[in-house]
Amino acid sequence: SVVFSVFPALRDEVDYEQAEQAFDLEVRTKDTRALFDLFAPGLTLSENTVFNGRFDSRTFDIALSGIAPFVEWDGVSVDSLRFSLDKTMDVLAFAVEGHRGSLSPGTFVNGVFLSGKAYQDEVDLRLGWTGSSHGTSGDLRMNGVVHGPERFEVDLLPSDLFLGRGNWRNERTASFLVDSSSVRIKGLHLANGAQQVRVEGEINEDPTIPLAFELQGLRLENLRPWLDGPGLHGSVSGQGRAFDPYGAPYVLSELRVDSLSVGTKPVGDLAFAATWNEGQRAIDVNGSLERGGVKAMDFEGAVNPGSEQELDIRLLFDRFDLAFLEPYMPEGLSGIQGALTGDLSLNGTLAHPAVRGTASLVDAGIHIDYLGTSYSFSHDVNIAPDMFALDLVELHDEEGNSATAIATILHDGLRNWNYNVSLEMDRFLCMETGPDDNELYFGKAYARGTVEVSGHADKLEVTLDAVSERGTDISFPLGASTEVSNIDFVRFVSQGVDSLLAQEEVDLSGVELDMHVSVTPDARFQLIFDPTVGDIMSGRGAGELDMTVTPAGEFSMRGDLEVTEGEYLFTLRNILNKRFEMAPGGRIVWYGDPLDAQLDLSAIYRLRAPLYNVMVEQNDAYRKRVPVEVTMHLTDKLQNPGISYEVRLPTVDEDVRSRVNAVMSTPQDLNRQVFSLIVLNNFTPPPDASSQGDGLAGGNYASTTASELLSNQVSNWLSGLSKDVDLGLNYRPGDAISQEEVELAVSTQLFNERLLLNTTVGVQYGQATSSTQSQLIGDVQAEYLLSPDGKLRLKAYNLSNDQNLNRADQAQYTQGVGVGYRREFDRFFDLFRRRSGRKGDQAVP
Repeated sequence: SVVFSVFPALRDEVDYEQAEQAFDLEVRTKDTRALFDLFAPGLTLSENTVFNGRFDSRTFDIALSGIAPFVEWDGVSVDSLRFSLDKTMDVLAFAVEGHRGSLSPGTFVNGVFLSGKAYQDEVDLRLGWTGSSHGTSGDLRMNGVVHGPERFEVDLLPSDLFLGRGNWRNERTASFLVDSSSVRIKGLHLANGAQQVRVEGEINEDPTIPLAFELQGLRLENLRPWLDGPGLHGSVSGQGRAFDPYGAPYVLSELRVDSLSVGTKPVGDLAFAATWNEGQRAIDVNGSLERGGVKAMDFEGAVNPGSEQELDIRLLFDRFDLAFLEPYMPEGLSGIQGALTGDLSLNGTLAHPAVRGTASLVDAGIHIDYLGTSYSFSHDVNIAPDMFALDLVELHDEEGNSATAIATILHDGLRNWNYNVSLEMDRFLCMETGPDDNELYFGKAYARGTVEVSGHADKLEVTLDAVSERGTDISFPLGASTEVSNIDFVRFVSQGVDSLLAQEEVDLSGVELDMHVSVTPDARFQLIFDPTVGDIMSGRGAGELDMTVTPAGEFSMRGDLEVTEGEYLFTLRNILNKRFEMAPGGRIVWYGDPLDAQLDLSAIYRLRAPLYNVMVEQNDAYRKRVPVEVTMHLTDKLQNPGISYEVRLPTVDEDVRSRVNAVMSTPQDLNRQVFSLIVLNNFTPPPDASSQGDGLAGGNYASTTASELLSNQVSNWLSGLSKDVDLGLNYRPGDAISQEEVELAVSTQLFNERLLLNTTVGVQYGQATSSTQSQLIGDVQAEYLLSPDGKLRLKAYNLSNDQNLNRADQAQYTQGVGVGYRREFDRFFDLFRRRSGRKGDQAVP
């Protein structure tokens, strides 16, 4: 026969008598459905299929070729099929190619080809395809030898197999010996760069004979075309053996997966033993998981590798590092830490894992990015397939303050996170941010009250209803600066909201903030007009503030703040710094735009200056320095306030005060004197006044200004040495009438901020026309909060008196001691009404 003439080893021992035949044929099909339904069910051949051929039984020569637009057999189909077969003498040559072949719905190969030749039991084959639905291609070259009807041998020559992620090649020939009961594989070694697969052994009916395999650096991405669900990443190394493929197949293996991740979420390094369970059609596994050299857990159970990828695994945690979960945390939460111990079950599928059980968290912590705060706790957590729940947790901030929390974290297969945390707090750190975190406001905030943090997807919601506590220090950058002109020498230059945000836009999209804060004088605030030169207004106050941020990133602020104390560091061209004291009773009111608040503030610059230059009488007694107060009134809009000035002489008699005020009767004259007092620490003579006798005072302008500048710089440096104590130094040079003065100012709070101390101690020394003796000067004020809320106080003071030029019997000091009580009320009768249900009113410094 034709087959026996090419493959003699297949010749049957029985000879059959055959009649001689010789013919040519040509076939063109039309509708073949009825014919194939009867003789070849499952075969479909399209119309216009053409066959051409010839046959001669005397030489067993045969030639056959054909073109079929479409052929299908039991769900496997080929488009544009071409084939040819030609046997001449004992040589058989054949070739088959198709444009596109479909193996199953959604699975196809392109450019399939098979060609070869056979002669005397030997076969040369070439099999390949140019592409597929899984991104694979191949070009395999083989030699074969037929030893008998049930025994043949195939050698895989060096060939290429592209699986979508690199080219696999066997550099050396591998052999396959096939008989009726086994397939023996020898020397199969495939390599793709550092990835290697070795196979050696037998596929045998004998269940004791193994097929061994070894993997080295095999990337899991290579399996993606054959696995559903989320993508797996990592590299597999290890070895194993497979048994009894014809009976109850099972696999024994020890494998390690390095840098395993599911989708974009890292898992860690897996070391496990795996056994194929034929009865369950699953892989039994047991092993351990670690990441970064830290062991995370042990596990045991089964994994179904089919399309469902079902999981049935027991997870054993022993001080599991929660930092392992960092990549899975939702937006806005970070820095997870702590240890977990527990016995949990993992079910569901690889795409939607379900964890359940109870575990203990020890020193667990998390950071809330928007608030800049970190919290820690130790507690049991109840875990359900879609939820992590913690009930009545004692939460601690970074400073050890505590609050009570209830937390629920919902998820869908460790995706689509939705969380809610509610806190009841008593002096708890609620915010700690810097100017780089939020340009609208930043600082440190302590509060008592309630706060709720929730979120899902890319949205974070924060709701707070609280009262400020001691230690609160909030800054509001306003982006303004100061300039100098001849008369209106201080003005605020507004950059506007658009230009301010254009510097570095703060992305608040997705953040929804709703805060109601009852501000007490415990809270310190700063309005930063120009941080580059230190142009800052700071103080303490009381009021009610509502702040909101919409998911679109729109920030709104409403409420009012009444100033109780503070200071304003006035800067002039980054050369001169003057510290103004904020007058109590000033107000800042917000109506929505945080940069467009309404101001009604007064700041006082206190100094000592001689009246000689503005007095008509040329009396040397006026060369002695007396207390002077320069008051700056800020009204109207925050970004462009109206500014007016006032000069007061608190210790002189009315006659002297009237004569000095007469020199400042016009706005131009007033501004001139204000400028002189702030910059030169002295009055300037009126334009129409005689300059006679001014030389003495004028000669000291430069030294007075230089000493003021030096004193301010030293004071700023001293104050930076400690957060608990404010220190200041002031030096005033003397002249022919007044002595030199050195003062040291100290302000602090002791005994848990119950004792408030403010003191200014100095000395006058040197030569002067009126005195040659050194004398001690200074003030001391002490307040002790008798009640924790600060409403009942004991106060004592010793204040030095400035000499009144018209009083010879004036004492050098004024002393006093007393008890004071303070209470706020909206209506007069509320002053006598007893309040109930309030928890410890806030202390008032």
